[in-house]
Amino acid sequence: LAAPPDFHPAHAHPLGIVTDDTAQTLLIAHIIMRGETLTPENVAAALVKWNDEKSLQTHYIGPSTRRALVQLKEGVSPRETGKSGTTNGAAMRVAAIGIVNAGNFDRLLNDVIAASAPTHNTRNAIQGGAAVACAIAEAMSPNSTVETVIAAAQRGAIRGREHGAWSWCTPLEKRIELAVKFACEGYDLDDSLQKIYDYVGTGLDPAESVAAAFGVVAAARGNATTAIQAGVNIGGDTDTVASIAGAICGALHGIESLDQNLVREVEQVNGFNLEAVARELVRPHPKWIDSSGGSLDGFLNPLTAAGLSALEFTLNPDEEWEEMIALAEQCVRLGYRCHFHSPYKDPFNAEGFASNRHDEIKQLYAPVFTLIEHWASEANLFPAVVIHGAHGKTSQTQLAADTWHFLGWALTKTTRAQLMLENLPPKAGYNRVGETHEQVLEIVRGLNHPRLNVCWDLGHDVLQGYTQLPSEDFLKAVRHVHIHDINDAGEDHFPLVYGNVPWQKNLRALKRANFSGAVTMEINGHRASRLDHLQQRLADSFTMMRKVVMDTV
Repeated sequence: LAAPPDFHPAHAHPLGIVTDDTAQTLLIAHIIMRGETLTPENVAAALVKWNDEKSLQTHYIGPSTRRALVQLKEGVSPRETGKSGTTNGAAMRVAAIGIVNAGNFDRLLNDVIAASAPTHNTRNAIQGGAAVACAIAEAMSPNSTVETVIAAAQRGAIRGREHGAWSWCTPLEKRIELAVKFACEGYDLDDSLQKIYDYVGTGLDPAESVAAAFGVVAAARGNATTAIQAGVNIGGDTDTVASIAGAICGALHGIESLDQNLVREVEQVNGFNLEAVARELVRPHPKWIDSSGGSLDGFLNPLTAAGLSALEFTLNPDEEWEEMIALAEQCVRLGYRCHFHSPYKDPFNAEGFASNRHDEIKQLYAPVFTLIEHWASEANLFPAVVIHGAHGKTSQTQLAADTWHFLGWALTKTTRAQLMLENLPPKAGYNRVGETHEQVLEIVRGLNHPRLNVCWDLGHDVLQGYTQLPSEDFLKAVRHVHIHDINDAGEDHFPLVYGNVPWQKNLRALKRANFSGAVTMEINGHRASRLDHLQQRLADSFTMMRKVVMDTV
């Protein structure tokens, strides 16, 4: 971090101190973390408390918020105090809303309106809040890209503008389009930022600073550290531009795209524990368990009655490994079979295994293989590990080599694990090994190992555009199945509530091919946890799956 010049408004503050953007983002996050539904009343109360601690005289309170806080202290209803707030204060504070509402647009929009109401209850402000929250919700999707995030923001702006007190406003989705255009036309990052500053602007109006933030996201190609540094240096309402762009890129690419030295410095200067906040926002299962009486078996028992017999755990980096394994071992003690699923995002992506990432990838996978060897010898359990072909910007030939070398190593590292190579969904701009049935089958047949088989993800087939069943040879190689639904916006990994994946037809085809293996309902916890009556929806899904599995062909 570099100190600002003496003429800068923030020159007297410690390096790394945050502004109202971050403070209000955390304020909303903490309301959600307490399990409260966002309302104008509890958001207003939190804002007043924060203001009392920080003082109205600070430079870091925007004009709409400052005016509304005075009225709130005078006893005006928080549903009225924001009806003249047209600036970007709604957009700057909604990151947590996007995280916890991934896949549930209606609830996302309701939360944005509630969070905006006390200070920014106008159509201009709410279009900004909805755009940012929708972008972050999309960024939480495993298949998201910069392009899909920007498209989600534009859809959110259109819907957000339908709410709040009437105010003049430029259609934000059009300004986002303009900002992204200038970002892409720049010959380097600095040129892109200058064009955004000159032609879009970075003032308090959402049509300037919020649109500019999306231009920064595009110019940074989704890298969080690059986006934050670009945002704080672009000029104008820099903290808001950087806060929004950083939140979107962080959701898109995770902690790996952040400079950890800067994160630690900001935490130390401000007394934050940002990791704890992030973990709480993205970890839904304690809330599921709490809703079922506070015990794991209390949550699982109704699902078991509906047909659940095994659980599949997503592998996590080293710092989360012990927590995940403790939960898995508890499930084993309760009598459930357990399997594991490797994420196809970094750092578990096998790209580079045949070259520069060989040792790094080995270290990531070694703990799960060691655990499986232990379970096999002590409890006679033989879990499956679902893995994916390498993907990235390198050539298809190199990625194929990475995949073959990785699978060869994995089959020698463990003598008990059943490895399942899963078909991948498409991702624009990337090469992927395993996007087609033929690619997956070629690798499995080429290695010709009794512990290497196919995991068929039925939802990925829909995203890939398949309408016909795979070949008989492919079906006979399947030993593991992932079932999940896709909502009407194209977001996947939901319980079976939308009817957009033809899983019944696929399961029946597998039965005709004498399938023997695990059928897993794979859901995205961030999305599923926001569905109403989640446990009942899960139980209903298992009941439907069991009926098809048990029916004769």
